[in-house]
Amino acid sequence: MVLTEHGIKRMGFKEIPEGMRIEAIFNSVFIYSVEGIRLDELGPEFCSDLSYEGEDYSFSFGNSINEIFRGLLNEDFIEDEAAWQEKNGDNAPYFVIHFKIKEPFICSSGYWQRMEGNLLTYNCFPEAKQAIKDLENKIIPSLILSLTVQLSEIGKAARFNLIDHGVYAKTNENETLVDIHVKSTARGCVSRSISEIKNKVAEALKQYSRFEPKVATLLYSALTEKDKLRKFLSLYQSLEIHIHKTFAQINFKKHVDDVSSYPERLNETSREFFIQRHADSKTLTQRFIWCAMLQWDKIKDLDVKKFKEIKKSRDRLSHGEQISESSLPINDLENLLFKVL
Repeated sequence: MVLTEHGIKRMGFKEIPEGMRIEAIFNSVFIYSVEGIRLDELGPEFCSDLSYEGEDYSFSFGNSINEIFRGLLNEDFIEDEAAWQEKNGDNAPYFVIHFKIKEPFICSSGYWQRMEGNLLTYNCFPEAKQAIKDLENKIIPSLILSLTVQLSEIGKAARFNLIDHGVYAKTNENETLVDIHVKSTARGCVSRSISEIKNKVAEALKQYSRFEPKVATLLYSALTEKDKLRKFLSLYQSLEIHIHKTFAQINFKKHVDDVSSYPERLNETSREFFIQRHADSKTLTQRFIWCAMLQWDKIKDLDVKKFKEIKKSRDRLSHGEQISESSLPINDLENLLFKVL
């Protein structure tokens, strides 16, 4: 329901005076707890080793929220960090991503108020909020996915659990403009050296730009999904898309001699025959096996068997059979995805 002018004013907002311009640079921050690793040796001097600064976004890992924010934004996140940890649970280590749109947005009409030292506006910057959301949607799924895949290789399965998210702006007078929050939960942990994690972060930055956007979006959604059925279906769909894309990229002519044995007298005929067999592979299982043989060196016989079992579960769902959510092979499917990405 859209608030009326009367309702807006009852909330304490007043009309922006005629001739006044509010100019602001918009930012957003995502705070995650990281399950599956510990940064036990990390102190303030190590934060730069696990940080990244790019054109549109920057991020950092750490055991202290305020230390991370000082490194990224030169200010504390919370006045009393100990109280914040007690309220939210001490879920270190943390991972913080900061987004910033360089060009300012301007508002000259609408409603505003000052509250607790901040400047609040009522829906005066819809374009700015959409622009920051578009930037987040472009970066976050692939970045979190690539970090999850890389960090999972050095310990238990890594998970990034969203604790807080805020969109805010800084005016040209350095006032903070608006703020929103979203809450979530967390779990836990394997201790690893900073250098090992730093290497994985570097690998993740190389990897994330290569992800098929739809695969990244589906998998990111699945990793944060609580409903088991929806989680399974999103995971399966992301695997299915990845299989087809990988299969389409295989140059089978380069591999045919490695996987085929044929008599020399039928050299040309045999090569053409095997190449055609590859081209005729239409089912998901056939394509998965080709990818496993030629592209995915982490896949073993047991993984192929698990894939076939996963596919049986998905086929049963497609045929309308009743399947207990607790029996869905979600962990096997998730682990398989991390091996092939």
